[in-house]
Amino acid sequence: MIILSDQRFYEIYKDFVDLTDIIEFKNSFVVNHHLLGYLYNTFFTDSIKPILITAAKNKTLLLDTTQDPVDLEKNIFPICEALDLKKTVTILVNDDTEPLKYSDWNIKWFPRFFIKFRLSKDNQDKNNLLNWDTRQHQMSCYNRSAKAHRFYNFYRMGVYRWADQVHKSFANIEKDLPNEIMDHSELIKPLGMLVYNSCKNIPSHSDDENYEWSNNCHSFLAPGYNNSFANLITESSVYNFCPTEKTVKPLIAGNIIFSISNPGFMEQIEKMGFDLLYDSLDHSRYDYEPDFQARVNKCLAFIDEIFYNLHSIWQDNKTRLKYNNTYFWSDKFLQTITHQVKDIIEIKYY
Repeated sequence: MIILSDQRFYEIYKDFVDLTDIIEFKNSFVVNHHLLGYLYNTFFTDSIKPILITAAKNKTLLLDTTQDPVDLEKNIFPICEALDLKKTVTILVNDDTEPLKYSDWNIKWFPRFFIKFRLSKDNQDKNNLLNWDTRQHQMSCYNRSAKAHRFYNFYRMGVYRWADQVHKSFANIEKDLPNEIMDHSELIKPLGMLVYNSCKNIPSHSDDENYEWSNNCHSFLAPGYNNSFANLITESSVYNFCPTEKTVKPLIAGNIIFSISNPGFMEQIEKMGFDLLYDSLDHSRYDYEPDFQARVNKCLAFIDEIFYNLHSIWQDNKTRLKYNNTYFWSDKFLQTITHQVKDIIEIKYY
């Protein structure tokens, strides 16, 4: 351990700050939890807090935990307490239940990806190009990084006759294997190398320019969204509620959504104001299952029952799907997702 200096702090800060983030904070000094963890594990504890307080000056010291899934009790609170920051720091979280759950901390709900998409003029313009008439594909499942739970879902999906009809993609397969998978090998350990060896069948992204592939991410106008009836969301975590662009895009695009995420994920999205009470579908059959692998298996079995009826289910629920799109762009939704942070972020379009 070494003593942290002001100069060294700002050198490190530049490496951790997200320079591409368009959300602007008012009268605040923002650090993300990756930076805080690095400081805590590298420098003497007593040398960290004074520098953070000095850097913040008269501003609010914000700890942003929303870019990745994180366990507050395991990864955030112990560090804040060790640095004596509990009464000083305001913690931004993805999960709207956590401010009340941890009421003795200063926590604010900050659904980063929803706010970011909602304030994009480009996304609003693209919204006018959505196809609400005729769609051709049954379902898509866009994964990006080959995390273990996505890998397991891909593997289990393969036993169904309709698996080849699902638009699937992963990004940076060569880079992410084995890191992402083996770092979380406890999720797939029971299946061992049988699962791991199937990685040779994983599809990467399409080279078709119509898929609008950029920054390892599909546009919500990509055929997997805009020309599909349904989307199977494989969010970043199966433990923590952390909705990202993987959830935003199918909601905007009018897809019937299914979820491989944390238990109760669908219910939490509903509480944000979206209508997921689709006719003919009961997501409670899998959504609350506490065991991850069982939840995947129940979700896929549920999809298997209705896969070839998705066209008619989509037609029957089109009013709901259009409502979700309209609601996302409404002032009411913007107020919903920013009400806890309206005093610390700039509500402006970019």
